[in-house]
Amino acid sequence: MHPRRPQPSLRPVAQALGTAVTLVLLTGCATYEPKPLTPADTASAFDQRSLESPALRAFIEQQLGHELKVWPPVPARPPGWTLPLLTLAAYYYHPSLEVARANWAEAQAAIITAGGRPNPTLTLSPGYNFNAASGVTPWMPGVAFDLPLETMGKRGLRVLRAQYSAEAARWQLAATAWQVRAGVRDALLNYNDAAKRFELLHAQHQLHEQWLQRLQERAAAGAISRAELMPTRIALEKLRLEINEMMSTQPQARIHLAEALGVPGAALNRAIGTGAAWSFPTATHLTTTQARQHALTHRADIAALLAEYEAAQAALRLEIARQYPDVHLGSGFQWDQGESKWTFLNVSAELPVLNRNQGPIAEAQARRASAAARVEAAQAKAVAEIGAAFAAHAAALGRVNSTELLTTQHKRQAENIEAQVRAGALDVLDRIGAQLELAQWELIRWDANVKAMQALARLEDVLQTPLDSDHSAAAPGSLVETNPRAAKETP
Repeated sequence: MHPRRPQPSLRPVAQALGTAVTLVLLTGCATYEPKPLTPADTASAFDQRSLESPALRAFIEQQLGHELKVWPPVPARPPGWTLPLLTLAAYYYHPSLEVARANWAEAQAAIITAGGRPNPTLTLSPGYNFNAASGVTPWMPGVAFDLPLETMGKRGLRVLRAQYSAEAARWQLAATAWQVRAGVRDALLNYNDAAKRFELLHAQHQLHEQWLQRLQERAAAGAISRAELMPTRIALEKLRLEINEMMSTQPQARIHLAEALGVPGAALNRAIGTGAAWSFPTATHLTTTQARQHALTHRADIAALLAEYEAAQAALRLEIARQYPDVHLGSGFQWDQGESKWTFLNVSAELPVLNRNQGPIAEAQARRASAAARVEAAQAKAVAEIGAAFAAHAAALGRVNSTELLTTQHKRQAENIEAQVRAGALDVLDRIGAQLELAQWELIRWDANVKAMQALARLEDVLQTPLDSDHSAAAPGSLVETNPRAAKETP
């Protein structure tokens, strides 16, 4: 019998190859960093939000381009918290913007994914011949290398689709910023309306009390009957009910304003008194044609839909390109029982015989048509909304002009009656009656102005453009594209 021949060991080679592959795979790998989220901590952080924060001041000054002379703005030192300043505070705090920023960041990360190139493949195939001839090593280890090559510009089309999707997410962020600004504007309008209405009703109530007192004096003197006091008493009780309702409406309006800003209600107690500074106009110089052209080219929601349409077009081009197979280039080496065998070039490709990607192409075509229909529908809706908003605003301005004229007439009438009372031609009750009538018209005039501001606010919404001349903070830009509270805020 032949003596058993020693077999060469491949363990050192295998260990070295395994170490090399491990090092290659681990180079540049990301590591996981846990970021636990505790509801108690997030709730505590929300409760600590303040309109007096130094970090908030730095953000507002950065956006305005100048320092604030008074911080924090307070009602006692005008202008206080104006709509532009409150809008910037909402951009700083409101959680919906953080969600929109996160969605945009996710869409941007998808661009990196789309641009990734397919990795080459390394295949190890160890073999052993149990019937090897005497004197010949039985080992047959093999190594194969495969390099995939994408054809027809598929990678570029994936990147293009991801870029348009990210652009749509950016416009969605801008649309969210506008919704935040609109929410602050409406909440501030309601807050000031509640405060002003309470003031006007309280003035009426005082005049009604004076009127009732004078009537009671006349009834006690027998000049009028007790029954004639009933309408005045009923009107006085109705006013008391309205005042009580306004007293409950004011706290609710304050809560809604805090919600629109993204801060707890306690943050408004020190910052805003009975009413914030209000400079929102009732009229605009835009024409319907200018507004329609501006909205169809600048509205964030329409721009987002246009970006989604371009993404759908890129997706269709990608599916068409996928009709053509990718190519795989390969080579290999095998140590066959002591003999080195090389495969220099191995070319492989899928044969598009049974399936030429017809289904995904049809789906992409349908998605493009759907995206185009959404753009057209949004534009048609915008045109209709603009026409309705301009008509409502014109009607509201007509009511403002009418009430202004009537209020001016009643003011002159009250002045004339006051002069006659001083001259002794009329009684004090006539003066109180004229003042009460004027106070009622003041409330009617305020109602008309509020409706005009609300109509202008709706016009702003359909245009997605601020119409107050002093507001420069609502246009979507870098202030909403990055999280201003990403760095740790100083309490």
